[in-house]
Amino acid sequence: MKKRKIYYYYKWLGVKPLYITIPLYVILEYLIGIIPIILLFLFGISFSDIGGPELHIGLFYIVFLGIICPLIETFISQFLIIYLVSKFTKSISIPILISALQFSLMHTYSMWYMITTFFIGLIFAFGFSSYYRYKGFKVAFLSIAFVHCVKNLVVFLSFYLWD
Repeated sequence: MKKRKIYYYYKWLGVKPLYITIPLYVILEYLIGIIPIILLFLFGISFSDIGGPELHIGLFYIVFLGIICPLIETFISQFLIIYLVSKFTKSISIPILISALQFSLMHTYSMWYMITTFFIGLIFAFGFSSYYRYKGFKVAFLSIAFVHCVKNLVVFLSFYLWD
């Protein structure tokens, strides 16, 4: 029964208009990203233990971390992995899980950072796979890359404003 429910959401998100689903992915991504922060707080782990890329102020870093990296990561972690793994299995979940694992392995700043990015990678992979199946590569790639860009830019700007 659980498998059918996941497939229902998979199809629902794949066929709904982008103006509905993209905001859902952005919200879901931030909600998923809050869970590790709550766990860190409960276990008494500081934000400095999480790690992350060195954030410097400047147009280069905004463009690189906010636009170029999400495009490259979406192509490698979502498109390539999902496309290649789907050639060997009819399962929806296996390519999504492998894609999320690949995404977390591209963010090896710390174990906590990798755990956080694994769950965010699940959201990206689920969205990419659903869009790819029902709307094609262009919509899948641009939509998930856009959500990823928004996330990176918001995080970058929040660190900039916080500092």
